[in-house]
Amino acid sequence: MLGIWGNYAINPEYIPLRKKYKDLSGSLYELKNLEWKKVVKD
Repeated sequence: MLGIWGNYAINPEYIPLRKKYKDLSGSLYELKNLEWKKVVKD
């Protein structure tokens, strides 16, 4: 979630992740705009 939402992800558990992975925040932003696909179980 931190990779997708960046600085908009405000949960306290993201604080240590931001410190450890400085380039992660917002690095996966393009995933937020992808079209969803329904998963069908057999």
